[in-house]
Amino acid sequence: MSVSERTDLAEFAIGTTGRWSTSDPAVPTAIVSAVTEQFGDSRRFGCIQGLLGLVAAGGMEGAIMPDPPNSWDSLAGVHLLRRAGGRATTLSGDRFTDGDENLIVSNDTRHDAVLDGARAALA
Repeated sequence: MSVSERTDLAEFAIGTTGRWSTSDPAVPTAIVSAVTEQFGDSRRFGCIQGLLGLVAAGGMEGAIMPDPPNSWDSLAGVHLLRRAGGRATTLSGDRFTDGDENLIVSNDTRHDAVLDGARAALA
């Protein structure tokens, strides 16, 4: 299993997932819109582990989880992603660990661009 080797952001598929902790329906819409403007494709997933598995298998290039993921929703997928060559960080760029406030993952070819996109989406 290996992450995608894509480097062209126009070809990136970025998933969004996790609990949306807001009661304002405009917030998730703004996140998806910002991701769509910066990358080739934006998709919404209900299953965090499934999305992390897709990035690890090369089916998508990244994912943004704006809220703290539960351990059972993220740790196995993060481990799989890292073993496949991907990177998992927080919005600040620090290595993701259990209990962090958010999770940003990528195929690692353009992780800084995915972080910039996540920051713009969550601004």
